[in-house]
Amino acid sequence: CFYLCAIIPIIIYFGCYIFKGKFRIIIGLLLVFNFGCYSVLYKMFRDAIPIYTIDDKIRVFVFILASFTMVFSTAFYNWIYIYSSEKRENKLRKENKKLSKDAHTDTLTRLLNRRGFLPIVDKFIKDNPSGIFQIAFIDIDNFKRVNDSYGHDAGDEVLKHVTIEIKKGIKGADICRWGGEELVIFIKNMDYETAKKRMERIRKMVEINPTVFYNKPIKVTITIGLAEYNNTYKDAAEIIKVADNRMYYGKHHGKNIVIAK
Repeated sequence: CFYLCAIIPIIIYFGCYIFKGKFRIIIGLLLVFNFGCYSVLYKMFRDAIPIYTIDDKIRVFVFILASFTMVFSTAFYNWIYIYSSEKRENKLRKENKKLSKDAHTDTLTRLLNRRGFLPIVDKFIKDNPSGIFQIAFIDIDNFKRVNDSYGHDAGDEVLKHVTIEIKKGIKGADICRWGGEELVIFIKNMDYETAKKRMERIRKMVEINPTVFYNKPIKVTITIGLAEYNNTYKDAAEIIKVADNRMYYGKHHGKNIVIAK
């Protein structure tokens, strides 16, 4: 009878592993069958006269062995169930974390997308109402011509190359692929003049370091609009719009330039 009790966690663990959905009812039926066997055996043999009489020490030993087997089996399979459940939960947590990251990241450049970028800037504004930061809005000049001349694969390589140059030029900043060939940088811990010089440096780095695509150099330039946050802006979208307008001003006044006012 002890062994029938011991197989209860085995039925539950392997039953949950083997039977899915509507077949889970089989687990319940097996448990009912197990309990039925236990009840029948107990009723049939509780007053039975033993065929052989064994020594009291041996009987105690057998009783302890059966009890230990039942307790160990129950504990062991419960531990396996808990371990496998935690492992599955950790796996799901990692997958959810990856999905969340993918939802906030651009697949090509591995930069933030708008969904991931805007909350970062808005949170900074909320937590630091008098804080100072800059937004740089960047557009790759004549990007359509690159796609038309070399193909979209080349255009993708140019985007990735420009992203690398920007990361080298301003480490630790939050960078967003705003859309198409447009990029936005959230610059903290830097005054406006320093930020302007840093954007000028990045502009030059992109200009003098062409993208190499199948051993062919592809030269591009960028136009940058720079704006500094102050408390007249309500949220991230407003200051980004100002930087965007300055970038467009630069596009219509020669390109390959940094417009900071």
